[in-house]
Formats: sequence, structure tokens, C-alpha cells
Amino acid sequence: MSAREGADTSDKKATQKSSGWMMFRRKPKKWVPLEVSNPRNFQAMHHVALDPDSELGWTGLPEEWIPYLKANNITQDMAIKNKDAIADCLTLLNDPYRPMPLPNAEEWDRELDKASFIRREDPFEFYHGINQRIGEGASGVVYKGTSTETGERVALKVSPASDLQNLKNELAMQRLCNHPNLVGLRDCFLWNNQLWIAMELMDAGCLTEILGQDIDFKEKYIAYVCLNILQALSYLHRNNKLHRDIKSDNVLINSKGEIKLGDFGFAIGLTKEQDRRKSVVGTPFWMAPELIRGAEYNGSVDIWSLGITCLEMADGEPPYYREPPLRALLLIHTSPPPTVKDPLRWSPQFLDFLKRCLELNPVERGTANQMLNHPFLKMACSPKEFANFALDILNRRREQ
Repeated sequence: MSAREGADTSDKKATQKSSGWMMFRRKPKKWVPLEVSNPRNFQAMHHVALDPDSELGWTGLPEEWIPYLKANNITQDMAIKNKDAIADCLTLLNDPYRPMPLPNAEEWDRELDKASFIRREDPFEFYHGINQRIGEGASGVVYKGTSTETGERVALKVSPASDLQNLKNELAMQRLCNHPNLVGLRDCFLWNNQLWIAMELMDAGCLTEILGQDIDFKEKYIAYVCLNILQALSYLHRNNKLHRDIKSDNVLINSKGEIKLGDFGFAIGLTKEQDRRKSVVGTPFWMAPELIRGAEYNGSVDIWSLGITCLEMADGEPPYYREPPLRALLLIHTSPPPTVKDPLRWSPQFLDFLKRCLELNPVERGTANQMLNHPFLKMACSPKEFANFALDILNRRREQ
């Protein structure tokens, strides 16, 4: 099916999904998603009283909360000990993305305006060979294409034109960022009621595709991934931008072994007027504790998420990944920093790197620049060695 034909049939499917950039999606977890709807009225927590004799440890709970807490395996002991933490987690789950407008800073607004480059032209006049479907993103279908002018191979994502309003900030943010470790945005077309977004092609997919408990992800590979992510974060943070959704799904790989951050759906710019954020965004299992609490935060949330991504590489999945969402958020909120399942397998350098990324106090957490100087990164392999490692896993999995 060609892109012209396929794009038409994908519109209805795409509008049923939340916005985002990913070409490759994480495989479903083994637990079944909850059918219990999210409760509301979280600010009523001050009317709730502790009651050790009740089933959940409280009296005065809104009726709609009770099945939700039970479905998330929140025990009486957890409820009694973590009243405020549970309120934080319920608030986040009820409205996880709570988009905040950009800070009212004229310079930032002008910068975003200058980054707008949506063209009302036919993308087929600028790209050819758009007939191979290579994936399905959160808001559309992705095809492979080639630039008629430069010969560069690109990924072209086709979304309904109605997505444009939600994607404007994301597109502008990605257009403003130019770094070897960030996926490049090439073009954006609005044509025949469809949005066509041309991006740098990362032909080996995302990091998630080469992770698993059956994969021996050696430290030299972990160090190489971390080095590249930190280079991207150093650039973003230095330019007063946060990514806010670091995880393996958003770490993209190409066949040359290059690693780049993608998905700018949650990225935000900081200004002098507002140098910290409070909006709750990201993916729950990778969220920093201060973000779950609704506290102010800065680039340190990206460093925490990098630490969790390290645990993904080491153990095959992030901590609490098998837990229901509310319970996972509560455990992140109230538990000591996570670490690898078998510390004896790993070097002191890697364990210290993890510790620096996963400090509970964000002030004590390493910055991107500081972490770039960590001794662990000296173990990093070459791009060619990483490419061979990644492509070998992908080929073996395709044959299974």
C-alpha cells in the first residue's frame, strides 16, 4: 500500500491514539490494564481520617476511590503509612499530562514563532519512494522516503491535520534543537487535510527493541548509550530546555550505531521568569519522585529518567514495571532509590553512576555535564561495536 493510499485509511486509527512521535512502541506488559476508572476529588484528602480497623486503613474515603485502590494492590498498611503520597499519585493519574502554557516571555514566544515552518505544499514533490510502511506512531503511520533534493532517507509520519494544534509546540521545539544526538526534523507539510512530518531516519528502531531479560547488555554498551544521551541532555539543559520523557522508547538507533533522542512531545523551554516547572508529564515508571510529588523541578528529572533507563538496560525492564500504575507511582514516591537486581554482577563504576543519577534529593543528583565526566563512561564501546551488537539482536528476534 502506498503512502497516499495508506495515509487516508490511517486517519481514523490515528485519532484514537494520544499524541506523540514514536515509530516503534513498547510491547504490552503482561499484567492486564485496569478496567476501574480513575477516581477524582483528590483534594478531599483532608476529610479522610486514619482508621486501622477499616479495610483500607481510612474512613471518609470517596466511594469511587475504594475499588481503584483495591485494584492497584494498595494494602491497608501502605494506605495508613502513605496518605499524602497516595494523594499525590492519585492526582497525577487523574490528570497525568496537565499541559501548562509556555512561560509568558516575549523572547521565547518569538523564538517559537521563528521555528514555525509548516509548508502548504505537496510532500510528494519533495520526497519520493514513499511506499514502504515502517511503523505506526502514537498519532499516525510512518513511511520511509527519500529527499528528491539531497538523497537523504527520511521517516515520514502522516497524521490528521487536526493534530497540528497539539503538535505545534513539539514541532517548534524540535526545530529549535540542532545536535548530533537529537533526531533531526527535516520538513513539515500540511496537505490534503493531512500533516506530513519528515524526520531523520533511525533505521534500527528504538532501544526498547534490543532490551530484555534474555539480553546480556554489557557495561560497555550501557556506557555508550549513556554517553550519547548525556551529550543530548547537556545540549538541551545548556539551552534551557528539558526533555521530560527519557526512556528506552525515545532513544533511537541507526545502523551506523548512532544514538539520538527523539519524541519532543513533553519537551519545554525555561525562561528567566520561570526557571523551574511544576507540570506533571512523562511516563510513570521513569518519573522522578519530585515530579510525582508535584514539586518544582528542573533538568534533574531527565537525569533520574536516565538512571531508570540504565536499569532497563541492565535488568531488561524498569523498576516496578509489573505493578499497576498507582502502586508503581506510590513505590517510586516512598521507596529508597532503586538499583540493579544483582549488584554483584556490576562494576563499582556503574553502581556509582546509577547512584549519582538516582539521588532522591535532586540537588545532590549529578547534572548532565557532571555525569559526562563520570569514570563509568570511559568503558563505552565504539559506534561500530554497538551497531553490530544491536543489529545482531534485531536479526535474531526477526528470525524467531
